[in-house]
Amino acid sequence: MMACGEHNEECRGLMLADSLATVDPQRASALLDSLDGELDDAPEALRMRYRLVRIKTDDELGIIPRGDSAIVPLLEYYGTNDVPAPLRAEAYYYGGRVYASLGDTPQSVSWFRKAADQFDSDSCPRLQWMIHNQCASLYTQQRLYNEAVKEYRLAASFSRRLGDSGNIMSAYMYMANSFHAMRQIDSALYYFDRARIGVMILGDTVRIPQVEIQQSLLYIHHDSLPRARRLLRPYLSRPVPGYEDWRRLAVASYYRATGEADSAETYYTLLINGSNLNMREIANREMGHIEMERKNPWRAMLYANRSARLRDTIDQITQTQGVRQVNALYNYELREREAQRLKAEVGRVRGILLWATGGMAVVGIMVLLYVKYMSLKRRQLKARLIAIEHIKDEQFKKSQEYINENLAKIRELESQIHDAGCENERLKVELEERRRGYELATQSATLAIDRRAAAETRLFNSPLYTRLRATLDTAESPNLSPDDWDTLARQVNETYSGFDSTLRGVMGLSEHEYRVCLLLKIGMSPIEIARILNRSKEAVSSTRRRLYERVFAKKGTGKDWDRFISTL
Repeated sequence: MMACGEHNEECRGLMLADSLATVDPQRASALLDSLDGELDDAPEALRMRYRLVRIKTDDELGIIPRGDSAIVPLLEYYGTNDVPAPLRAEAYYYGGRVYASLGDTPQSVSWFRKAADQFDSDSCPRLQWMIHNQCASLYTQQRLYNEAVKEYRLAASFSRRLGDSGNIMSAYMYMANSFHAMRQIDSALYYFDRARIGVMILGDTVRIPQVEIQQSLLYIHHDSLPRARRLLRPYLSRPVPGYEDWRRLAVASYYRATGEADSAETYYTLLINGSNLNMREIANREMGHIEMERKNPWRAMLYANRSARLRDTIDQITQTQGVRQVNALYNYELREREAQRLKAEVGRVRGILLWATGGMAVVGIMVLLYVKYMSLKRRQLKARLIAIEHIKDEQFKKSQEYINENLAKIRELESQIHDAGCENERLKVELEERRRGYELATQSATLAIDRRAAAETRLFNSPLYTRLRATLDTAESPNLSPDDWDTLARQVNETYSGFDSTLRGVMGLSEHEYRVCLLLKIGMSPIEIARILNRSKEAVSSTRRRLYERVFAKKGTGKDWDRFISTL
């Protein structure tokens, strides 16, 4: 219930908008527009409910938020005030949806998990289905198939409570695909069969082709061609709207498996010329195999190179979406849960042992656990710091200071060679070799500096940087598209070789954190970064400080992190 006070009419309108948000979002949006400004003096609970319903409605309309400024106050309010668990879960769910739309996968998963934790029963089955379905989708995108299966199972159970057979079958199909990806063929076939029988009973003309095409691919990949043909026969020449790329892949794969390379090429070519990166990568890779079989090594190499470039792009996108951070987050949560379990177990054992032995054994166990934990943390920190020192050493070898040191060493060696004269030929040869080594290292460092300088000139004169800087010089807020971010990342990594791999080698990064690092690398101030990312300056400062403390395991400032980024 909402605290309406003197705003009974507005309260009723808001309740109606809330009920319409998922069934008629256009009408809900119009109602919310009519209430805009009418709740300025309403109780906080009512104003926050209005903002939540607005975010829910916008989500249904497919309106992508430009930042997290609208959801952050809601998450804080519903997280710190005494509100019903379902309402808090709903706020957390839309927190997950907002961060998912912003590309911040770790944050999104975190809020979905918090939403799920609000329930200790089967209440609110629709909301719980939504939560677990979204989690499953994110895990699938990040190739965390085992976790995806768990979430799809939960989504299916809540769909069953809702009596939504269509969503149950969808969950079965996605579970089957996940098992296929994990090479658990028996499980994949089991769920494909359940999904296929289910959608046929329902007469679901949309899902039937989807399930049959996906299952045919499983049969093709595992040499069950007669079964594959039975499923694929209706789609060999009939397009499947909304699923055409998958149909083309299945048909091409079938012809490839049956030795009909020319027919397979027809469909692979359609995929190569399409817009789906994954499909283009697969098609180029398979065409490479076909050309090798045709004894055309040069054409095979062409397709293989295209496939490799596309794979790099796909991996980069996946990493940008936070795959490493998601894994880290998931593993961290598992460790935290295990730690809580161990803590409880130690507590139970301590009670028993205290009763039996006066507690000496418990103390020993606790000391052992603590020592093991601290040892693990020290090893992790040591490995990270070694990696950082290696990075710094590599960068030093490309610096003017390194060149100056080498030149001093060369002069010293030349003096030693002169002093040696002709009396000690062996020593002279050894000194000459060392001198040549320093000269080569100096030449290499000089070349690296020159290349970086030229690359920096190109970067800072690029259309994207020029446009970004020009926008910052006005009152307008920069608005970088996903393509702009991809371009910026590519330009930074071309200019500062290994920036991306080095940074991710030290730690996992969310998309937001990675973008902060990119902007720092091109010389943007915290205020400018806040404008570009549509975040507060305090949020950017917090991100920089948090990154430093996470990497170096000690207190630090945002400027400390900036200095580290400058060394990369």
